[in-house]
Amino acid sequence: MTSKSQPTLTLRVHSPEVGYLNVRSQPTTASTLVTTVPHGGAVTALEPKEAVRAKVGQYGQWLHVRLDDNREVYAAAWYLELLETAPETRTGASQPQQPTLQVWVDSPEVGYLNVRSQPTTASTLVTTVPHGDVVTALEPEEIVRAKVGQHGQWLHVRLDDNREVYAAAWYLKLSETAPDQPPAEQKITVTPNLSGTERQVALTWNLLGGLLQTWADQLAIDPGIAVAVLMVESGGRPFGPDGRMIIRFENHIFHSRWGKDHPGVFDRHFAFNRNQRWTDHQWRPSPGQPWRACHENQNGEWEVFDFACTLDDTAARLSISIGSPQIMGFNYAAVGYTSVQQMFDAFAASERNQVAGFFDFVRSRGEKAVRMLQVSDFDGFATLYNGPGQAAAYSRLIRQAYEAYHRLRTISFGAPFKAPSGVASALLVEVDDLQRILGIGPKTAARFKAEGIHRFAQLAALDVECLRGLLGSAAGRAHLLETWPAQARLAAWGDWDALKAFQAQLKSNLQISES
Repeated sequence: MTSKSQPTLTLRVHSPEVGYLNVRSQPTTASTLVTTVPHGGAVTALEPKEAVRAKVGQYGQWLHVRLDDNREVYAAAWYLELLETAPETRTGASQPQQPTLQVWVDSPEVGYLNVRSQPTTASTLVTTVPHGDVVTALEPEEIVRAKVGQHGQWLHVRLDDNREVYAAAWYLKLSETAPDQPPAEQKITVTPNLSGTERQVALTWNLLGGLLQTWADQLAIDPGIAVAVLMVESGGRPFGPDGRMIIRFENHIFHSRWGKDHPGVFDRHFAFNRNQRWTDHQWRPSPGQPWRACHENQNGEWEVFDFACTLDDTAARLSISIGSPQIMGFNYAAVGYTSVQQMFDAFAASERNQVAGFFDFVRSRGEKAVRMLQVSDFDGFATLYNGPGQAAAYSRLIRQAYEAYHRLRTISFGAPFKAPSGVASALLVEVDDLQRILGIGPKTAARFKAEGIHRFAQLAALDVECLRGLLGSAAGRAHLLETWPAQARLAAWGDWDALKAFQAQLKSNLQISES
């Protein structure tokens, strides 16, 4: 092997769980094991600086490196970190005259990031910065780019109030790759009493809302639908805590793409229900090992995916749903890529690409798919997006997340959904006669319309106190107001038989109480 004449960067092994890193003769786990390098040990990069910076810490990347004994080997880049630091900022002695980059907090699971007086978790907690907020880096650009997203690294940053603190770099991302956030006044307030679904809806909107609003307007759809789909598909998370994309490996798709031509090998390692192909997925690394259930956690998804890649890399990538919108790899052309590898790399690079992929996929399905979203046809869209086998379940979940989004927006800043400009009102109101709700007459329906509430789903998302606030003094004369959200939910689901039975019971109770 030929090395570069002037190696540029020194790297450190970061493998605290195992205590060492295997290094190999070629950039693949299937190649010969040369030796191990202990956790904390240093190696010298033999690739150009820009290539090293791009690869370090990135899952699936390998680096050509030199050991202390001058052997040249390959090391998994996701277990390496850069040794270079900025001495003046690490000691706090001085700060660059012109801060170069802004970074944003990426902590969706917790919702905030602790920032401290020194670059260590043992130092004083200064304050917290919410997930999605931006801070200014106080270190040179090349140092910031090298540290951001890297476990064990810290960045010297400035807050909006000019306080200078230290933040864990593995919870930070460059602002140039951050999705557009909604304006501050349109962010949803995150409070401790939110349910898990409500919390994820709020965090997803607060981080991606500006971008979702812009692209949703282009299709004349409610951005809450996009929030709901991302929520249901991946919990709104484009990446897991370890930095890897959220994926789901589908055994039955891998069978169609590769296994049917290699039945012996496939059946030794993979299983699924041949009658309901999306169910009972199992796998095992070797025939002598017990079967493992699939779809239990992200580590498991990546294990089976990595194994499938050793059998056929392209077929394995075609067989996973990827990122926050969980678009199947075999749809790469529909979202504008020339290969599944290109799509995989783009989605791995940023959540912006993942969200763009969702809207591109909807466009690729044609006018019918767009119209389904315009009229909130969750059943039809779930059938198109998730397949007929699980459409009912996905439709119900999407609707629930959608209702949570509008409920939270109404509570946070009192802004019920308004029809996107330029959209014919018939697209949005043709099936939503609010007077079908027992207790709502023409005057109340007109009042709701004036407030921008046109649809059953919107009414279902409101609580009783919000309804009273909207109606003012008229609320005291409203019959059965406390039942309107429940009635509207049945109407939004199209469950007219259940609504009729519910209303009959309400009428019966009303007659009894009046007598």
